[in-house]
Amino acid sequence: MNGIEDPLNRPASFPYKKWLLRGFRFSIIVGGAFAVKDAIERYSDYQASVRSNIENRLDYECAARLDDPSLLAARNEFGNINVRKFFCSDRDFFVSMPEIADVRAGKMDFSTSLPAFDLVNTVVASVFGFLASITISAAALMIVVVVRWVW
Repeated sequence: MNGIEDPLNRPASFPYKKWLLRGFRFSIIVGGAFAVKDAIERYSDYQASVRSNIENRLDYECAARLDDPSLLAARNEFGNINVRKFFCSDRDFFVSMPEIADVRAGKMDFSTSLPAFDLVNTVVASVFGFLASITISAAALMIVVVVRWVW
């Protein structure tokens, strides 16, 4: 018909195509939600690690400011010193004399080992969320198709 399609003579298409596309779009949103959740959790872990390292640094620096005779007098049977006794910490925090020497010399590293943002793991979480959602959506659609066929 002169290049114009007749809407009444179109071949029959898969009747659940719209639902497949909706499931696909929904899976993209779920994948994005998984990525955001993963990024927030990893950043929260990073912040907790930084906070813990700051507390440790303050405890070590407080112990490093104390004189050696008082520290050596407070050693336990393992050679460690609980700096809580000196009001350097609000928790039991054990240090050793070599650690104190490293802090005094500025050799001890208090940086965190966790990254603030981990792109690879966030992408993996996003892909996992997408694939899980598309699988569940496809399974639900298959159940509907089978139930309608049986009914």
